[in-house]
Order: sequence, then C-alpha cells, then structure tokens
Amino acid sequence: ANMAYQFPINAMPNSWSMQDLSDTPRVSKCAKCYVLSTSFAVWIASGVACCLAVWQLISNSANYQSVSAALTDPFCLLLAFCSIVLFLSTFACAGSLRDLPCCLRFFAISVIFLALCQLVATSLLLGCRLSDSFCSKLLPWHQAVINATNSTMVREKIFNNASVWLLEVAQAKVGCCGVAGPAAYRDWYVMDTVYSCDAANTLPTRCSIPASCCRAQSLANNLNCGRSLGVNASAKIFTDGCLTATGGWLLSNAWLVVGASAAWLFVQLLGACLSRKLAKQLNKRRRVIRRQREHRRVGRTPTGAVGYTDYYTLI
Repeated sequence: ANMAYQFPINAMPNSWSMQDLSDTPRVSKCAKCYVLSTSFAVWIASGVACCLAVWQLISNSANYQSVSAALTDPFCLLLAFCSIVLFLSTFACAGSLRDLPCCLRFFAISVIFLALCQLVATSLLLGCRLSDSFCSKLLPWHQAVINATNSTMVREKIFNNASVWLLEVAQAKVGCCGVAGPAAYRDWYVMDTVYSCDAANTLPTRCSIPASCCRAQSLANNLNCGRSLGVNASAKIFTDGCLTATGGWLLSNAWLVVGASAAWLFVQLLGACLSRKLAKQLNKRRRVIRRQREHRRVGRTPTGAVGYTDYYTLI
C-alpha cells in the first residue's frame, strides 16, 4: 500500500540553499554604540547652539535694516552651521537607534562630503603657508570676502550686546580691534553708540574704543587707554581687525591647525566608515530574514499544513 509521510520542513534538507537560514547575521555592537553615542552628543551640542542662535537673532531682529544684515550676523552663520550638523546627527541617531540603513548611508555620504571640504580648506591653508606665491594668488579673494563682510556688518549696525561681548572676548584673546582692516578700531565708532563720535553722544567714552583693544603695557599704565588715541594709535592699541588677525594667526600656526584638522578628519571618517559598515550589516540581515520568511511560506503551500510538506513519499 502507498503511504505518504509528511516530513517536517525544519528537519528536511533544503535543495536550493545550502546555508542555515536560521542564523541571522550579527550587527556590530561596537560600531552601533560609537555611531549612536557620538551622534547623540553632537546632536545635543548643536541643538543647544541652535537655540542660543535663534534667541539672539530674535532679540536683535529690530536692528536689521536689510536681508544682507541678517545674513551676515554671526549668530545667523552659527545657526546655519549648527542646523546642518543637527540635521546630519539626527539621521545618524535615527539610523543607529532604529536600524535604518538608508539614514546611515545618507549620514556617511554627507560626512564624507564635509570631510572633503575640510580637506580642501586645510590644503589651501598649508599651501599658503609653504608657498608665498600661492598665498599671493589667494590674498585678493580673501581680502574681498573680508571687506564685504566688514562693510555689511558695520554699516548695518547688526551688533547687539552678545555680539559686542563676543567681539571684545576675541579682541582680548587674539590681539585685535574691530572687525577687519588695518584701521578697524574705527569700527567701534559706528558699531556701538557708546563709542560713537556723534555730537549727540555726551558720554565720556565718545570717540574711544573698549579697553580690550589696548596693548598690555598701555592697559597697565592707563585703564582708559582707549580714549584720546591721537596720531600714534598703533603704539597703544591693536589696530588690525579680528578677521584680519585671525587669518594671520591661522597662517602662522598652520601646522597646529593642520594637526587638529587631521584629528577631527579621522573622527569624521571613522564615523562614516562605521555607519557604512552598519548599514551593510543591517541590509544583509534584512535579506536573510526576508529569505527565511519566503522559505517558510514556500514550505506551507504544497499541502496547506503549517510546517509540513510532501517532498518525501514512502512506498
């Protein structure tokens, strides 16, 4: 007599696949923890910076006389940069936390693009440090950007209390005065009404500059060294603007900047590589899980019984 024996699908060999589909590929926990922890820390920092920038822009909105004035505000530039960082770190957090390969791939590609931009900027700085002829070719472009930024920022009077405080901190640390240019200390006559030379200004600080512009020796001799500068102003105060002085500092400390940039570049590329690796592992695991489901579905269809099929017929 003929008798049919229904063999369990999980116990029978699979003729079209030699691998054990019950073993799903593992996802690297180290890569996932690194991407999640670093992106979450960056997400928190950029979010706080965005909130501070928005608060400063709202408080200073009454001083904007044109769109260019708002766009050249330092806090607007800070908001734009932090928004990009916040956007990318959100993709990294979502991709690593919810196992989304598309978010991780987008984050990796974006970070690699930003790393390339950083590499180009660092290369330009290093080339300017090593070759004077190369630096002379870049100087007109650099000066044009500084002059455009300086004229807009000073002319539109976009500085509020926070911006003035930041500029004074930069002046004390870098050794500069004003925004940009060889005689940028005169910017204070326009930026702040306290130091304005207008006839309506009757304060003792009229036609003077902050004490943060004074050189150390002059400030030790006279706390009010910013008043009554006279002809020989460069002997008592710093006359170069902070943008100009910052460019000079970067050029003189080019090797330090290159080293710091290389370290940050390594962190960026490590995060991008681990994100790409994590995305590949997640895609592989999804393919195996999909194949497992298809394997179980095909095993059910011949007889309609769950988990059994009629591959073996015993006589």
